[in-house]
Amino acid sequence: FYQRTAETNYNAILVAVDTTPPEISIAIPLITTEATGVNTVVDLGNVTATDLIDGEVDVSSDAPLAFPLGTTVVTYTATDSSGNSTTATQSVIVIDTSPPEISIAIPLIITEATAVNSIVELGNVIATDLVDGVINVNSDAPLAFTLGNTVVTYTATDSSGNTTIATQSVTVIDTTAPEFNPLPEDIDIIANDELNIVNLGQVQATDIFAVSLTNNAPAVFPVGTTVVTWIATDVNGNSSTVTQTVTLTYQFVGFVSPLYDGGIYKVNRTLPIKFQLAYADGSPVTTADATLSLEHLNNEGVGGEDIDISSSSDADSGNALRYVGNHYTYNLNTSNMSKGNYRLFVYLNDGKSYSIDIVLK
Repeated sequence: FYQRTAETNYNAILVAVDTTPPEISIAIPLITTEATGVNTVVDLGNVTATDLIDGEVDVSSDAPLAFPLGTTVVTYTATDSSGNSTTATQSVIVIDTSPPEISIAIPLIITEATAVNSIVELGNVIATDLVDGVINVNSDAPLAFTLGNTVVTYTATDSSGNTTIATQSVTVIDTTAPEFNPLPEDIDIIANDELNIVNLGQVQATDIFAVSLTNNAPAVFPVGTTVVTWIATDVNGNSSTVTQTVTLTYQFVGFVSPLYDGGIYKVNRTLPIKFQLAYADGSPVTTADATLSLEHLNNEGVGGEDIDISSSSDADSGNALRYVGNHYTYNLNTSNMSKGNYRLFVYLNDGKSYSIDIVLK
C-alpha cells in the first residue's frame, strides 16, 4: 500500500521471463518387441517436444542403435532457448520367445545291420538360435541300434528357456543271408549195402543273427548219386542254399576169366562176359542192375556207335546181365559179328561204367 501525492511521480518497468520447460510427447511410452538377433533394431515411434515460447524444439536421447535382450530405458531430453530443460523416458523391452531351429542332415537313415546292435553314423545335427547363435543339441540316441526302427529325439534350449524338438528315423535292416563255412564236402564212397547210413560231415553257417540249418537228406542213402540240399536261414528270414552230392558205388572187383583186357577170341562162338561186384566189406553184390554195350574200334582204337548184340542163352534178356553163382554174366553171341577190335562196356545202376578191349578173329 502506498499513497500517491502530487509531489511524487513513479515509473514502472515490467520484465517478462520464461521459466517453463518444454513438454516431451512420446507416442509409445512402453515398447515390447520380439528379438531378431543378439541386438534388435527397434522402431521407437514418434517423439516430439514443444515449448510455449519456442514452439517445437529438438529432442535428444540416449537410445542405442540396437537393443539387447531385456529392458532398456531410453531417456529423452529437450531444452528451450531460455535454457529450460525437461526429460522423459521410454521403456523398450526385447523378449525372446522364438525357439531354436534344429537342422538334421539325414532325417531318414536306412542301413544294413553290422551286428546284433549296429553302430550307425547319424550325420551332422546342429541347432541355431536368433539370439544365442549355435547352441548345444542333446539327443536320446543309443550307442548302438537294434534291428528295426528307432526314433531319435533331439532337443535344443536357448538361454531364454525356449525349447525345440526334432526327430530322426533310424531303421536297421537285415538282408544278408547266412554264409556256409565250411561248405559241405561231396561224398564218394563204396556202399555197405543197397541202403546206407552216411555221415554227411560237419556243415555250418554263420550270420550276425541266429541261424538254423536244414537239409533234405534221406535217413538212408541208396546206391547211386543223391543230391542233398542244405538251407541256412537266419531269424530274419534270410536264407542261402548249397548242395552236397553223395555218391555210393559198388566195388568193381573185375572181369572174370576167360575175359581179360586185350584178349583174343574166335568169332562165331559164345563169349561169356563175367565180372564181380562187392560192397565195402567185401561181401558180394547180388542185386545190381547191369547192362552191356559194344563198340567196334577203328584202326586208331576209336570206337563208333554201339552195335546190336544178342545172347546165345535164353536165360539172358536183351542186354542185361544176370547174377549167377558169384558173378554177373552174359553169353555174348559173336556169330553175327565181324572180325576186329571191340570195346565192351558194362553200365551199373550206381552210375559207374567199366570197359575192356577184346579182339575177335
